[in-house]
Amino acid sequence: MSGPTEQQIHVAIAQFLDVALPAGAWHTALDSSSKSSAVAGAQLKARGGKKGTPDHLVLWHGGVLFLEVKTRKGRASPEQFAVRDALQANGCHWALVRSVEDVETVLRETGWPLRATCGVSGSVWAA
Repeated sequence: MSGPTEQQIHVAIAQFLDVALPAGAWHTALDSSSKSSAVAGAQLKARGGKKGTPDHLVLWHGGVLFLEVKTRKGRASPEQFAVRDALQANGCHWALVRSVEDVETVLRETGWPLRATCGVSGSVWAA
């Protein structure tokens, strides 16, 4: 069994954050790599896109959390670890996550109050 794709994990995380984050929090996916074409990749690079930029950004009351999303077998690249180090040196939180449950764990460990929690199957339940 191969498990969910990275895209499926991204969608589940976004849906969870929409329900679970505290009032006033904000999140977005960061499209930092363009695999669609060489032209799109060049345009992104020209706009300042950097290799290793995490996949998701979450903000709440001055807290900054970047999420790097990987499948169960996925690995972070050296560029992604270099970006992690730079972000952490600037006071941001960074986490490699493979599931909605991982996201919930990271948010709780960093002290974010949540309005919902994950169920056993990854479904979202009101807190």
